[in-house]
Amino acid sequence: MSASHPHRAPLQHVLEQAVADGGGPGIVAESDEAGGPVEVHDVTGADLSWAGAAGGMVSTTSDLHRFLRALLRGLLLAPAQQREMFTTVPTEGADWVPDTAYGLGVYSQRLPCGVTLWGGGGYIQGSVTYAMGDRDGNDTLVSNLNGDWNDFLATFTDLYQAHFRP
Repeated sequence: MSASHPHRAPLQHVLEQAVADGGGPGIVAESDEAGGPVEVHDVTGADLSWAGAAGGMVSTTSDLHRFLRALLRGLLLAPAQQREMFTTVPTEGADWVPDTAYGLGVYSQRLPCGVTLWGGGGYIQGSVTYAMGDRDGNDTLVSNLNGDWNDFLATFTDLYQAHFRP
């Protein structure tokens, strides 16, 4: 827990663990709608606590893959908790991600090709992350998209459909 944010692990610990796992500090986001040169901003020290859970962690795609695989494989929760977490309700009419059903912190999404994926995503100005996989956790894909100017749902749908299409 950090002194300034008692509900969070200190960022230094997170970065030290990332380095130990082969990642490291210096995460940056580059984006420009026109594709031109842009100023690079190191966002690892940004305090995104104003966004609640959307800004609650600093991670790498490798960390998210490891976490998502373990979650989908049932290695993190007791069986009863896992069943409860993955019991979903449809989101139709909620003006949310199309073809989804929401559970307790996870959701399922049926792609146009008919494949259903499980996981989650997050959005903060300038960055969107999707972490989805098959229900058994045997195939996962974690991706991040920088930028606010495109249709990120269409981009992720195309990307995930290309990867998971039967």
